[in-house]
Amino acid sequence: MEKIIKYIGLDVHKKSISIGIADEGRDGEVRYYGKIDNDMNQLDKVIRKLISKGAE
Repeated sequence: MEKIIKYIGLDVHKKSISIGIADEGRDGEVRYYGKIDNDMNQLDKVIRKLISKGAE
């Protein structure tokens, strides 16, 4: 299986976290993933979802 590397950017606030994801490489796509509550369980869920799709 090919290794898929994603870069995750977090804009953390008191009540929310905005998530941005960039694909590897100079021409990698950068996109806004969404906004979640500032809760570690929700952040863990997002990370697990990316890992389950093969992202590292």
